[in-house]
Amino acid sequence: MNTLATAPAGKNINEAMAFMPGDGAKATNEDMSLRNANYCIGYRQKDTFDVNKNGSTTDYVCQAAASFNVATTPGMAITKEVKGNKNPDFVPAGEIAEIDPGADGAYRFTISNAGNTPLTKVVAYDILPYVGDVGVGPASSQARGSRWKPNLNSTTWVFESVKEKPGRDPEVTAVPASDITIQYSTVPNPCRGEVLSVGGAMNPVPPAVPRRVGRRSRRPDDDHGLPPGDEPRHRAG
Repeated sequence: MNTLATAPAGKNINEAMAFMPGDGAKATNEDMSLRNANYCIGYRQKDTFDVNKNGSTTDYVCQAAASFNVATTPGMAITKEVKGNKNPDFVPAGEIAEIDPGADGAYRFTISNAGNTPLTKVVAYDILPYVGDVGVGPASSQARGSRWKPNLNSTTWVFESVKEKPGRDPEVTAVPASDITIQYSTVPNPCRGEVLSVGGAMNPVPPAVPRRVGRRSRRPDDDHGLPPGDEPRHRAG
């Protein structure tokens, strides 16, 4: 059995029902035949939902259940996409967007709660590229190979919540800007207190008037909790 990563933590019950072709079992006081008595070795349950598809909901099927505990397992995932003026839609990681010199582009990232417990005070940092930059975390000694530095030219950002449901289109709803805290820095190595103790200071709010700002980090902070399976998405352009 494979348990989904978003399965609720705690005690769960796995039920199984079995039956033989044809009519199901009957109540033992209704049919006292040996076949009916031995139809189920263990417990029999009325086939209320016509599991055996014989058109009857008054016969019986064999039923067994086992309980198991799902551990509380927090988890996060993140995806990042970019879009140039020559792209009809956002391009995922591994592909290359196309943009003309001086043209406007956009990028967005999606943070997913990939675990089975709500997350609170979610913080994410994004270091925008610049010439001579290196990776972050385990890749902090590896050159990223950036050839140019983008500048943000707008403080109009879009926040959305994306809920994925099997077999259905994702449900996308707007997230109020009041639910998100944005901070920025213009230094190459900004302060990232949750993951890194060194670096420059973070400015508490973005500039009030849109202008070309060398924005090299961004910090979304969700204080309202992130339920399992939810995916807040942030778009900047």
